[in-house]
Amino acid sequence: MAAGVAFTGAWILNATDLAELQSQTELRTGGGFTWPEFVRRQWRRATELTPSWYRVIMFPALAAGFADKRSRWPAILLFMPPFVWTFGGREGAFNHEFWNLPWMAAIGVGTAALLDAIRRWLGPRLVQLAAAGLGIVLAVSFASIVRGQTYDIYLGLPTDAGALVRDVGPPAGQQQAFVIENLGAPRWAAFYWGLRPVSVTEDNIDTIPGDDLVVIRANLLPDWVPEEALDSVVAARGRYALVPARALR
Repeated sequence: MAAGVAFTGAWILNATDLAELQSQTELRTGGGFTWPEFVRRQWRRATELTPSWYRVIMFPALAAGFADKRSRWPAILLFMPPFVWTFGGREGAFNHEFWNLPWMAAIGVGTAALLDAIRRWLGPRLVQLAAAGLGIVLAVSFASIVRGQTYDIYLGLPTDAGALVRDVGPPAGQQQAFVIENLGAPRWAAFYWGLRPVSVTEDNIDTIPGDDLVVIRANLLPDWVPEEALDSVVAARGRYALVPARALR
């Protein structure tokens, strides 16, 4: 662990200077929000990323992981980094939902300890019945993730961008696939149009040919895009649209 800390510290200092490191530390440990707002945000993120049964067992699982002497130190060592990462770098955790994914490692170890405690308490016969019930719960939860809110947020709704560029090709002569900077669909544009994807920003919009089409998310435009850009939509699907580059200036 000491070697890992030393190696990481050397890598950080090699990549930047102390002033930049101090600036980043101040940024990540700040934030214009209260602790209650922070905790509510983390719980809302947990409800978006995990099924309900997981949220029910996460705290008993951690408690079991800490209580069982066989799993205590693995659980503690896996628990401390995400704890410091989340509550120390709270500005990042407030803005990025994936900040909390490392918690699952400690909860996984704790879940093993919890299930083993239940096994010893129930006995072999009831354990078989409990395992069957758990299997059903897992199957239902997986189905809800695959076709539920999580699917819609991360997969279902974004695929409209791919369908849009699949059905509407670029104008003749367009040499690059332009995608607005806050949209995570450059791979789809590159795949269906066979063109190199380019992120469109306020800095490069003036260099893009006016008739070239840009993929945008109509309900979440950057501040620098004029509101009347939506009056020039060529095609749309769901929350995504294609507009000429000149409309974004």
